Amino acid sequence: MFPMPDERHGAFGIGRAGPLVPLFTFLALRSVPNASAMKLFLVFIFVGSVVVLAIMFGLGDLVTRQNVGIWQRINSGISIPWLAVLGYWLQCKRD
Repeated sequence: MFPMPDERHGAFGIGRAGPLVPLFTFLALRSVPNASAMKLFLVFIFVGSVVVLAIMFGLGDLVTRQNVGIWQRINSGISIPWLAVLGYWLQCKRD
């Protein structure tokens, strides 16, 4: 539809707020007992998301036209699957 690079692929800036979601989830789980593993996981995801997003915005000049697709895949691999892990964990906590 719209070949890369195209500004419409950026979700109009919403993606920049994406790394904050694991942080807010961590803050929401602060007082939940027996959730230390999930809290550690969320901190790891938050830090990883921020680092990869900073790299994609040009930190360290690691992203080039030749490898930008790999960095996008790394970003997706960090930013999306954790939601499934959180959902499964919440389902197990409910039962």
